Amino acid sequence: MSPQAGSQGKAKMRPMYLQLKQLLLPPASPLLLAFVGLALLAAGRRSGRWLTGIGLLLAWLLSCEGFVDPLARWYARAPAPAVTLSETQAWAGRSDAVVLVLGGGIRDGGAADGGFDLQPLTAERLRRGQWWAARLRLPLAFSGGPTGQGEHGVTTEAAVAARVLAETQSAPMLWLEDQAMDTRGNAHHAARHLQ
Repeated sequence: MSPQAGSQGKAKMRPMYLQLKQLLLPPASPLLLAFVGLALLAAGRRSGRWLTGIGLLLAWLLSCEGFVDPLARWYARAPAPAVTLSETQAWAGRSDAVVLVLGGGIRDGGAADGGFDLQPLTAERLRRGQWWAARLRLPLAFSGGPTGQGEHGVTTEAAVAARVLAETQSAPMLWLEDQAMDTRGNAHHAARHLQ
């Protein structure tokens, strides 16, 4: 199979993935549960009442700001840091250390010129990586490969990250790894640069 045929297959899968995602996310999923309950109720099953009631209750709760906001805050809470600031000072200025930023996705049409831009998660990782690199006087590196074909062609997360850094007139990266497709790939491909 040619690489182009593989990318076309991925492009066809994406709309199906998005349709499934829309079906599983509220309000569709609770309403689907309510419809299943109504179908069971029409078939004479008493359990249909419970499913219908639970589905409608969930649909209502997930549309109420007072229920969703605390849930969203809980989900978006910041994780505990892996190391403390004082522990990182041991790495400052070392010649055998680097701040490695892992990609988290790009989006087509997100840049000011309509081209590729970093997903918010990737932009946040890059911003934090810049901060750590400056604080610890270490070089910055980035790992993120191709993410598929968009309206503006094919690119890699690493190329987009390098362009974003150049546009913000930040220090250039020591190296870019542009082959990784996932976290395992980030580790595998970045290891060659780290040796």
